[in-house]
Amino acid sequence: MRRLKRLALLLTLLGPLTAMASAAMAPAAMAQGRTEVRIAENVYVVPDKNAEAITGWLIVKAGCADEAYGDCRGLAHYLEHLLLVGRRPDHTTSSFSLFPEGVANGWTSHRTTTYFQRFPVKGAEDAERVDKLLAYFMRLVAELKIADDAADRERNVVLQEYNVNTGRNPFARFSIELEKSLLPDEALGQRVIGSPSTIKGFTVAAAADFHRHWYTKGNIAIVLHGPIDPAVIRPIAERHLASLPDRPNPPARYALISRPYPHAITKLRHSDPEAKQTGVYVYRVTGFAEIDRRQVAAARRIVNAFLASKLPGSPNDLLIEKQGLALTIGIGSTKVRDGVSRLSISGQPVAGIAPDKLAEAALAYVEGLAGSGLSAEIIERLKTRLAVGQDLVDKQPAELAGSLVGWLSNHLSYDDWLWRRTALEQVTPQSVQLVLQTHAARGRTVVGIITPPSAAATPTATPGPSAPAAPAPTKAKP
Repeated sequence: MRRLKRLALLLTLLGPLTAMASAAMAPAAMAQGRTEVRIAENVYVVPDKNAEAITGWLIVKAGCADEAYGDCRGLAHYLEHLLLVGRRPDHTTSSFSLFPEGVANGWTSHRTTTYFQRFPVKGAEDAERVDKLLAYFMRLVAELKIADDAADRERNVVLQEYNVNTGRNPFARFSIELEKSLLPDEALGQRVIGSPSTIKGFTVAAAADFHRHWYTKGNIAIVLHGPIDPAVIRPIAERHLASLPDRPNPPARYALISRPYPHAITKLRHSDPEAKQTGVYVYRVTGFAEIDRRQVAAARRIVNAFLASKLPGSPNDLLIEKQGLALTIGIGSTKVRDGVSRLSISGQPVAGIAPDKLAEAALAYVEGLAGSGLSAEIIERLKTRLAVGQDLVDKQPAELAGSLVGWLSNHLSYDDWLWRRTALEQVTPQSVQLVLQTHAARGRTVVGIITPPSAAATPTATPGPSAPAAPAPTKAKP
C-alpha cells in the first residue's frame, strides 16, 4: 500500500448517473461558503453531472492503532485482506469488484480502513447499481466469513507485501527504528502492516474480534461521487443503514492513551548497502495547549504552506538557496492526537556537507522561526493562496470528494470540514505563532541519518529520499 496523499489523483476517474442527473446536480448548495453534502447519518454524496463513473468509499474509523493493548501488530490490515479475499496481486483490479468493468481496492492506515469501488455509468441501471454498492458495504460491516485455506493464503500475501514494500526498502527499514524511538511502546510508532513475526501469528479469531468491536454503524462513513441525485440516494442509504444493528460506537484507542513526552534527544545512524544516497531525518513530538481546535488546525495549514513554499525565509530559501546545505528539504507539522504535535524533517545534504550539519541546521531553523514568527503580510498571502485553492477544490466535485474522504479518514469531524474555510479566514498571527512555538518547545527528538557504505556512493544531484512514512496506507490505490 502506498501513501494516502495519492487519494486525490484517483478521483478524476469518476462518473454520471444519467438517469438520476438533472440541471440541479451541481455540487451541493453553498451556504456561507460551506458545501453541504451529508444526506444521512455518516453518508455523503458529492454529485457530479460530468462524471463518467460512480465511486464509493466505505471508511471504517479503525486501523492498526486501535488493535488490542495499544500494540499495532498489523491485524487491522489483515482483516482488510480477509474481507477482500481474491484481490489480484497488483491490487488494481480484482474479483471482488462488484461489476466486471469496475475497479476495487482497499487500504489501511493507523487510524482507518477504507474500501473502494468504482464502476462506469450505465444510465437507467445506475440506481440499482448504487443500491448494490451500498448493500455490499453493509455486508463488509456486518460480518466476516472466510474459509481457513483462504485465510492462510491471505496471511502469506500480507507477508509478501511486507517483503516487497518494507523488507527491500532501506529507508522503510530505517523508519521502523526511527518511529519506535520517537513513539516507543505506542501503536502510532509501529508499522501498519506489522512485522514478519506478528504477521505469521495472525488468526481469524483475532481478526473477527477486531471486526466485531470496530465495524459498527456509528464507526463508519460512506462517500459517494458521480452524477447522483442525493434525493434519490437518501432513502436507499437510510434503508441499508437500518439493516445494521445499533451498537456502541467505540472511541479511537490511540486517542485514549495519554503519554508523556519528556525532553530527550536520540541519534540513530545506519549504513545500508542498499541505500544509494544519504538521508537525514529529524522527528520531534511535543505537547501543546489546544485552545481553539479549528483555528489551530487552520493555523497549521498556514505553517505547512509556508514550510513547503519558496517564500523568503522558507526552508527552501534558507537551507537550499542561501546556505547551500541541502539538495532537498521537507519540513511538516502534524497533530498526533489532542495536545500532541509532531514535527517531521527530511532532506538530502549537498555533497561535502556532513549530514549532522544539515540536521543541526534544520533544528536551528525551526527554533529560529519560532522566535521570529511569520509576518502578518506573509500570513495573509498564504491565507489567500489556500482560500483560492480551496475554492478550486469546492468547484470540482471529484476533488471535493477527495477532500472529504481524506478529512474523514483522519478522524476529523464533518462539522469542522464544513467550517474549514471560515476557520482559515479567522487565523491570526498569534495562532500561527502557537504552532511554531510548539515545535521549538522541549520534547522528544529523534535524529536519524542513513548513508550508503561510502560517501562516494552518494549522488550529488538526484532527488532526496522521501521521509520514512508516519501514518501511511499499506496499499496502492487505483
